[in-house]
Amino acid sequence: MRLTNSSKMHKESRTWLVAGLGGCPRCMRWSLIMAAAAWLLFAIVVWHGSNDWLWMMSFCFALGTAIWWLAHWGAYVGKRCLAEGFLAQQERRPVACRAENEPSALAV
Repeated sequence: MRLTNSSKMHKESRTWLVAGLGGCPRCMRWSLIMAAAAWLLFAIVVWHGSNDWLWMMSFCFALGTAIWWLAHWGAYVGKRCLAEGFLAQQERRPVACRAENEPSALAV
């Protein structure tokens, strides 16, 4: 199957996003600062009692930056778990049967 320019661009941008998201502590810190500042702006707008459209715009901005920070945090945690082999260990861990490990009360 031949990739068109748009599908190739989509694949490259997806690879860049997955590789870069959650990998830089500086970017994670800035996304957290932006989210906190956006929520502070939203609180000021609500407290000031501004127009409905300003309230809605500041809420959408605050929600977007919070989702942006959560995406960074989730990617960081996921990458750390994969790097340390935590998920792989959980999948490979054998399930011990209780009957095999404990003597039965009925056995003589």
